[in-house]
Amino acid sequence: MLAQGLDSNDWMSSSAPSVRESAQGVSASGFCRVLGYVRNQNEVFPGNSGKTMAVLVGDLYREPMFLTRLKITTEEGVRFGVDFMGNSLFKGPEVDPSALTLDLGLNTSMNIRKNWGKVTLRTGGVTWYRQSRLTVWGNQSFNRLSLFDRRPQTSVDRRPWARYNRYVEQGLMDMGLRYGSRAFKGIFLGMKDLPGQFEVKGVLGKSNFNRAIASGVPNFATSWRVSKSLGSKMNLAYNTLTSQAVIDTLNGDARSYHLHTLETKAVWKEHVVLLEGGWGKYREGMNMEWQQGEAVFLDIRPTPQAEVPLSLRMYRISPEFVNVTGNFLNSSVLEVFPNVAGIGATVRAPFESPMVQLGTPVNNRQGLEVQMQGAVRGWQINTGVGLASELTPTSGGISYFHVVNGETLSRLNLFSQSWGPYNALNSVYRRTFEVVPLSDSLAAEATTFKKRFNTLEVQVKRKGTWKGRDWMATWLHRMNAAQRGWWDGFGRSTASLLRQQSSQLDLGVEFNPRCVGLIHLGFERVVGNGETVAGDADVPSVANPWMSWLRGGRQEVMTSARNQRQSRIGAGLDLSLSDGVNLYVRHQRYAFQDPNFSLNALAGSETMVELKLTF
Repeated sequence: MLAQGLDSNDWMSSSAPSVRESAQGVSASGFCRVLGYVRNQNEVFPGNSGKTMAVLVGDLYREPMFLTRLKITTEEGVRFGVDFMGNSLFKGPEVDPSALTLDLGLNTSMNIRKNWGKVTLRTGGVTWYRQSRLTVWGNQSFNRLSLFDRRPQTSVDRRPWARYNRYVEQGLMDMGLRYGSRAFKGIFLGMKDLPGQFEVKGVLGKSNFNRAIASGVPNFATSWRVSKSLGSKMNLAYNTLTSQAVIDTLNGDARSYHLHTLETKAVWKEHVVLLEGGWGKYREGMNMEWQQGEAVFLDIRPTPQAEVPLSLRMYRISPEFVNVTGNFLNSSVLEVFPNVAGIGATVRAPFESPMVQLGTPVNNRQGLEVQMQGAVRGWQINTGVGLASELTPTSGGISYFHVVNGETLSRLNLFSQSWGPYNALNSVYRRTFEVVPLSDSLAAEATTFKKRFNTLEVQVKRKGTWKGRDWMATWLHRMNAAQRGWWDGFGRSTASLLRQQSSQLDLGVEFNPRCVGLIHLGFERVVGNGETVAGDADVPSVANPWMSWLRGGRQEVMTSARNQRQSRIGAGLDLSLSDGVNLYVRHQRYAFQDPNFSLNALAGSETMVELKLTF
């Protein structure tokens, strides 16, 4: 169930390493994608492009449209590698024609094996790197997601059903190099099989949140790890990360932070225990004093042989422990890209008291998560619950990611902040989040109480055979709530400051070994109480239409705040055209509305066609 449970030994990839040696001294591999969208909207947001019809060609999220890896191995065992990645020539409404560039990377690598160890050097374009949970790591969920949404890293199987079968049985999906990693440019060094069972790896360069202090000067970020194996069941490691990034357009001020952590990983009986703790210092400007704080992260996961498949995660991250390239969201710092032409001040993640899914820590917060998985009469069930609280009160609002239509909304206005009819939407990579301000009366009081957060996630999966055809079904339900008290989130809908619930159902059928059909249904509700900002409608709406219907209209609970309703219905086909060539088709109808915010009325349909080949 836990994607982050399969730690890869390859620090350049989040996927499992290949165990097959090349048959020849020269080998090449890669993929090519041809992708297009057609979107037809019946209603559009005011202030958006206003287009009811849009035809889009190419990936919209800066994903490579083709990748070629070339490897050359000498007789002495020295291996050279080159990665060539190219983006689509079609990048939307640009003034100047797009050109084929190497912005995504032309990487070179070299592996040298000696009797005292193995050395890996890598440099060039973008490399996806990870190290530890508190230094360099990517936010990893528990792989609870819908199979309807496409990912460019998805493997091409001769039998498309293999992907759905793996997800039901293992709960894991190939998310590609980006999953669980961060993008860096620089020089990478890896040293394995050293005397004393030591290992060293690190990077000297820049991450995507570093700007140069002066024109022509490289951005700066460096991260290193020294680890030692203590037998077959225990490992100790020291991690460090240093980053400095300019935060204004005049290059006059810089954000800096330095982190040092100790980490241990051990196998204890039928569980794997990971503990990491550290200290960090941070300052927002060159003339400001350093702020210092602590962080601790504990993760206990069951092994496949465990009789009780129960996992536990605890964390405490102070507001002064800031890490823009880390595993957690920084609620005490606004994370933005620099104001570079063509990118703008793009918000990376929500920072105002975010409601997050399980597996996503937040700084200025302490939390506890419990996960369990098992099988009941052929149904695979995994569920988790989480409780969290701010360490110090904050005066900001509350933010949350849209679950059902988040990726669809993000394509309407790519990598943009404060857009939509009420300037509440923010688009990041394949996701959209919204910021909910508190009411005027509560805004002044917010610094006197700590916000509490409840999270519940339940996923049910099953597969079977009907009339000789394989089928599978998955149901995923999430609930997030932000409130004053610990348990307010489990009460009525308006007991919380903000409550979000979503359900997604996927049903897949294998028509034949080369064709799989998929049906998707999704619903999402977001309800705020009277302590959040009210809408512009004259009459409040029912907070829970379902309960109101059951009660025959009696004892209705009304709200004038957010009362969002989102829905999506879709169908798809996965077709295997030949070995290494698959065609994917997705069609969906989506809707986004809020009776209390009259301008939040969006509806339309979208069709995606993707042809992907690997070699």
